[in-house]
Amino acid sequence: MPQRPLFPEKPGLQVAICEFDEMNLQIGERIELERIDSADKTRYFTSLIGYLRNQSLLVKTPIVDGLPLPIADEALMAVRVFSGTKAFAFIVPVIRVCISPAHYLHLAFPSTIQCAEIRKALRVSLRLAARAKAANAQALPQGVEITDLSISGAHVESDKMLGQKGQHLQLSFAFRINPNDYEAHLNLKARIQSVEHHTPAREGSAVYVHGVEFEGLGSAEMILLQSYIYQLLIAEHHRIV
Repeated sequence: MPQRPLFPEKPGLQVAICEFDEMNLQIGERIELERIDSADKTRYFTSLIGYLRNQSLLVKTPIVDGLPLPIADEALMAVRVFSGTKAFAFIVPVIRVCISPAHYLHLAFPSTIQCAEIRKALRVSLRLAARAKAANAQALPQGVEITDLSISGAHVESDKMLGQKGQHLQLSFAFRINPNDYEAHLNLKARIQSVEHHTPAREGSAVYVHGVEFEGLGSAEMILLQSYIYQLLIAEHHRIV
């Protein structure tokens, strides 16, 4: 089976070869499929029906505009899975396209599986609404936007300066985690590491960009952040900065 890098080569992204059992696949697990022997590079999401060890994986055929995605036998698929705090990827052919009793695909059992470990340095770009306030201030929190995120910190944009370098903030934000669409809410203490005033080249308001480092993360908060970052990594590789 042809192999190729399935994760981008970026600092902070550690890729290794993993065993099948490390994926801890569960029925209903969200699966991403990408046809790699076609001009169509769209990533389609579906779910796992089950698997026969060393024989095949069974996944639902992705539905597009109410119809099953046209896929031929022997088509090569890049498969990506998010599990716990790791991202997994492998390339397999479609053994059989089935339409009865439901639309599903038999994929070959993977022989080589790549997995990605995220280190603290890895950042993903995003636009995530948040609330921030000085840690010891009585003022109400103000709306801000997180423009990139890592396990250790973030860049935060606001129309007002949130504080000086070395001062602390409380940063609150929420995001959803697959496969159960769980909504996580975090309220983190952060130290301001840098402040820059950016004036847009075109029309628009100037903003303050704050580089912040998270402090005192608990294990549950760390796992939620890791899970969200891995989820973004699987869905859209270009987010890595």
